[in-house]
Amino acid sequence: MRKIDTDETLVSKLRKGDEKAFDVIYERYWERLYSYAYRRLSPADMAYELTQDVFVSLWVRRDQLSIQVSLSGYLFGAMRNQIFKYINRSDVRARYLEDFLRFNQ
Repeated sequence: MRKIDTDETLVSKLRKGDEKAFDVIYERYWERLYSYAYRRLSPADMAYELTQDVFVSLWVRRDQLSIQVSLSGYLFGAMRNQIFKYINRSDVRARYLEDFLRFNQ
């Protein structure tokens, strides 16, 4: 796969199950997505995990992709959603833990 492939070409190939296109997308965007998550989350391993989740989802849903914006916009939007989900889950856990500790006292 040539580096000059556009994102649109890569997405088209990805929809058809082209693993090489996925690899190029991964190489092109992984570091930027990880950096984006790392700046917003305290544990570095969580930023890594969420970045991987975005790419797993991209591969699993490849044949259903409906990208209305750029691939970059789609991926960063997916990462933002993953971060929000993580924060919401963390907040809920913290509240339940507080309630549990209060209940036990």
